[in-house]
Amino acid sequence: MALVIEDGSIVEGANSFVTENEFEAFAEGYAVPSSFDAEFAAKEAIRFIMSIEGQMMGQRAAPLLQDLPYPRKNVTLYGEAFPEDAIPKTLKLAQLQLMLDVARGVPLFPDDTAEQAIKRDKVGPIETEYFGADVATTGGQLVAAWGYLSPLTVGFKLRTVRV
Repeated sequence: MALVIEDGSIVEGANSFVTENEFEAFAEGYAVPSSFDAEFAAKEAIRFIMSIEGQMMGQRAAPLLQDLPYPRKNVTLYGEAFPEDAIPKTLKLAQLQLMLDVARGVPLFPDDTAEQAIKRDKVGPIETEYFGADVATTGGQLVAAWGYLSPLTVGFKLRTVRV
């Protein structure tokens, strides 16, 4: 199934905010494997974006009609009201970054089914010491994507005022 791009007009069956050509331009200069499947990566990135929709500002523009979290109403971006019929550039950049992360082998979702990791292994008379679960984490590896997503989310924002 090909990518169907949401452009802000509530496109039926939309499954991406970016095209494969946009990804190629974004990823220029990065090592991307020749076997890379941009369509799969785009859908994985959307799955990640969908998983954080509850943290996003505003509400879907047409909740019963649209397949993706954008377009949205009641969104303020950089202090300005964002149009209900548009896709923020920062959201597109987040999807592109997540696709690049997929291309580089970064897991977008942690694997909490992993077994324990070996801390120490001794061969004679066989001794093995385990610690914690060998869980693939994503937090520190998705910094760039979260940087693009943060203006679109409702989070704890601390403002300092000098008195």
